[in-house]
Amino acid sequence: MKLSELLYKHKRTIIDRWFQAIIETYPEKTSHFLKSNKDRFTNPVGHAFAEGLPVLFDGLLDDSKSEAVTDAITGIIKIRAVQDFHPSQAVVFVFLLKRAVTETVSDDIKAHNLFEELTTFWYDIDRLALFTFDCYMECREKINDIRVSQAKQGHFKPYERLQVLNNKSSQEGDSTNGER
Repeated sequence: MKLSELLYKHKRTIIDRWFQAIIETYPEKTSHFLKSNKDRFTNPVGHAFAEGLPVLFDGLLDDSKSEAVTDAITGIIKIRAVQDFHPSQAVVFVFLLKRAVTETVSDDIKAHNLFEELTTFWYDIDRLALFTFDCYMECREKINDIRVSQAKQGHFKPYERLQVLNNKSSQEGDSTNGER
């Protein structure tokens, strides 16, 4: 038996455990909400994980760098980037797959001596985590750019208003001077 066959056989259990481990990284009230609310609009975090984890799992097993994997990571990490997580906290969800796999199939891995394949799979998870970190940093840079832009706009608006008022008063002064 190959590791990929074993993991596909237990896919639903692994993904459920992975989701549970991720949800446990949130405070208790939030965790309960994320588990119980399935609506994509009122629970975008839970929805992003529910939709994205199977895609990531399949991408790791197929060793694909597909657009679907990129989209799934982007969808998840954009949300985590605005949640005030430290970078390590934002990306830890990728590593939690290792725990889910170990909890689910460790006996089978031992029985079929799949340690070499498992090491390769761990390496693939690590690479996915590095890619996720890069995506997180890009999102944080965009957020910071937006904040700087908003700060500049907010800072210069009173100045612009003052300029408009000064221009109006000088135009009014010119028109009154011309009428006299």
